[in-house]
Amino acid sequence: MIVSSLEQARDAVRTAGETPAGAAALTLISEPEASARLGVLGWLALFDEARRGAAPGTGPDLLDCGPRAGHVLAALRLGARGIVFRGDAERARRLSEIAVAKGAVLLRETPEAIDADTAPDWRNALIAQLAGDQARPLPEGSRKGNGEP
Repeated sequence: MIVSSLEQARDAVRTAGETPAGAAALTLISEPEASARLGVLGWLALFDEARRGAAPGTGPDLLDCGPRAGHVLAALRLGARGIVFRGDAERARRLSEIAVAKGAVLLRETPEAIDADTAPDWRNALIAQLAGDQARPLPEGSRKGNGEP
């Protein structure tokens, strides 16, 4: 679930918590290049605050650092477990090695996901997705794997 604010993240966690899969099945994903807007620490705090009182995710929440290798390193130092990096391939290879050594995952693009900013009725789409309705396509306005609508 791509979010761009604490309110959206809390709402997504609350919505997911109402499904049989629960909030633990939800992966929060920051908006594209989010680390440049709110900062690495700001986003990690946002993820933590959104999940306060809910089950932790079964997988890592994902912070999108765009092409900023320095933000990736800062995120890893601060304990991020999931990062999206769109920089050059050689830097990505080196950063991935560091991430693996720290028990984190580094992705080269955002996974296909529902976007709270652009998907109409994203709450129902999220409920359907968490219910395992794999045949249901992502709603209009969702982001494809490259971070674009």
